[in-house]
Amino acid sequence: FLLLITQRVPVELTSLGVIAFLGLSGLLEPSEALSGFSSPATVAVAAMLALSAALERTGVVETLGRFFAARAGDDPSTLLLFLGIPAAISSAFMNNTAIVALTIPLCLSLARKLGRSPSELLLPISYFSILGGTCTLVGTSTNLLVDSLYRRQGGVGFGMFEITGVGLVLVAVGGTY
Repeated sequence: FLLLITQRVPVELTSLGVIAFLGLSGLLEPSEALSGFSSPATVAVAAMLALSAALERTGVVETLGRFFAARAGDDPSTLLLFLGIPAAISSAFMNNTAIVALTIPLCLSLARKLGRSPSELLLPISYFSILGGTCTLVGTSTNLLVDSLYRRQGGVGFGMFEITGVGLVLVAVGGTY
């Protein structure tokens, strides 16, 4: 915990070190220590982050930035709607962590162009993404994890759009706020 708090060692290395320690020390069976890597939730998050990196490297993010900046002009509220609504919709079908990872460079670039603090765009976009992710099974790793645990306990699992009604209410109320 001290290494995670101080971050003297990169978080990724600390996390892998804990997994290795638990498996090698006998506190967990090696198969138990490594079981998280085979989880559908873990695989889905990794795939979405790879997709985000690909979209950034191919120039899609920069193209979107130019498009949104041209449409919104100097109005941060309009820009926020142009970014927030697609983030909410996208995060219903892509993992919200990946959507936020994708929009970070876009938000930073647009904030610089508008002479605004990046947090004025980053935090609301994160909220839009979180709210949009509540609309489908694949929208957030939490939904995938709960589905996986439910199936492991003998349940039938959740359908892709089984939680959409509640999610849309959350997007409407949270997005308006």
